[in-house]
Amino acid sequence: MRSNELEFVPNKRHEAFVRDFMNPDCPVEKYIMGTSRDGYASDVCKLVDIHGFVDDYAGIESFAGKPVFKSDQISKDSMVLVCSTVRTVTAINALRAKGFENILDYPGFYLHANNPDLRLRIFDSFAKEFETNRDGFEWVFNLLRDTQSKEIFNALVEYRMTANLALMAAFAYIPNEQYFPDFLKLDEEVFADVGGYDGQTSLEFIKRCPNYRAVYLFEPSESNLALARRNLSGYSNVHFIQKGLSDQSAELKFNSHDGSASSISDTGDVSIYVEALDNLVKEKITFLKMDIEGAESSAIEGARKQILNHHPKMAIAVYHKAGDFWKIPKQVLSIRDDYDLHLRHYTEGTDETVMYFIPRRK
Repeated sequence: MRSNELEFVPNKRHEAFVRDFMNPDCPVEKYIMGTSRDGYASDVCKLVDIHGFVDDYAGIESFAGKPVFKSDQISKDSMVLVCSTVRTVTAINALRAKGFENILDYPGFYLHANNPDLRLRIFDSFAKEFETNRDGFEWVFNLLRDTQSKEIFNALVEYRMTANLALMAAFAYIPNEQYFPDFLKLDEEVFADVGGYDGQTSLEFIKRCPNYRAVYLFEPSESNLALARRNLSGYSNVHFIQKGLSDQSAELKFNSHDGSASSISDTGDVSIYVEALDNLVKEKITFLKMDIEGAESSAIEGARKQILNHHPKMAIAVYHKAGDFWKIPKQVLSIRDDYDLHLRHYTEGTDETVMYFIPRRK
């Protein structure tokens, strides 16, 4: 693992961008690219009076009280802060190809601004986590079974430490591939889709495993589950469970406004019920997928019997918390240690990193 001398080094040009973007007296027009409801643009808008948003594909006229423009409608001299977290490299390259030069990605902006009113998942705590638990990162790196996994691991660790966007050029936003690498070898599976959202992941699973035996889709949001029911209405043996997963039965607050990134929160707007997987599904699960916005650890604990007794293949998101790269595999392997580990990443930014646990057959 490349672990020596990884640190954030300020860039003079990026420092100048942040200074001018945050300066209300700067005469240059300022725009944000990215109109995702659960993105970081809203945080910036609270600090900066921008001229508007740039989005070539959304087909909307306004967002967050500001007009939305196509990139061809604004001056090439404008400042553009790219807040996309999935197609960051693609977005910046497209702007540069059109003649824009005064551009910065949000992670670079965030680290140079050093402003407590800005947030960026993982980046704000990763450096401390990495320095404090370097042995844990080294441990899991050495367990990764293939060269590609190790290269991805190194690139993501370095990106989180340095915000060097060039490290993301090797990746692409490929949501249909997420959770389904070739080495998974799907056949007659009982699939648990934990964090099922609108059912698209389960649809992709069925496409890749048409001889599946059953699908269990867990989604605590009533509106999301309604979408999932509609999207999967033509398929048999699909069980829709309006609960989140945890290590015990509980009623929790849930933030329902963030789309696919909705999560458990003390300030949530609705109440949801959570339960242990072991208490909800008695059938042998053969493929377990989890992407539940940082609640993976408690859900794994609640699936202890399934993991211990049935040895399912697993695809678990490890991008929500700074220590997930090593803490989640440590937790899984403490239940049973006969898994091979692989790592894949599915965006050009901070999100959608998945660790795969493939049963090692005797």
